[in-house]
Order: sequence, then C-alpha cells, then structure tokens
Amino acid sequence: MLVYPVSLKRNLYRGKDAKKSAKAQLENRRITKIEGYINERLREKSEPTKIYMYSQIANATGQPIALVRRLFSEMGGGDNGVTFTKPA
Repeated sequence: MLVYPVSLKRNLYRGKDAKKSAKAQLENRRITKIEGYINERLREKSEPTKIYMYSQIANATGQPIALVRRLFSEMGGGDNGVTFTKPA
C-alpha cells in the first residue's frame, strides 16, 4: 500500500549517450504526468484508501501500461493495480 502524496522513482541516467539521455527525459516526463494524476485524484478523495487499476491510470494519462505497471510494481503494487492510503 502506497501513502499519499505519491513520489515515483525517476530515471537518473546522466551519461553522454544522446539516445539514452533522450529516452530518460521522455520517461521522466511520463512519470511526472502519472505522479501528478495520482496525487490529484487522491487529493480529491475523502476515503482513507483507494484502489486504482494500472489500465485506468494508463488510459487517463495516455501513458504506456507497461510503464505504469513497472513503476507501481516496484513500489509494492499488485499484478493489476495498486492501493493508496491517505493519512488522517
């Protein structure tokens, strides 16, 4: 279970390879969009816990479901979704 506000891990590539750098920048923009979406939804909710499916997050943000799944699975999400809790 993840706690609000959510902070997702960024791609920290700092090498000289231009292709890898561009890929990291694109991924970080996508991550920022996903993070913003989740935090905004959780800020609006009054329930102490909320479950989001990866497909729901991907569709709402226009980001690849594989990226959404990888990000939240690394942080303790399940196979198809993730549970968030909002401290009282």
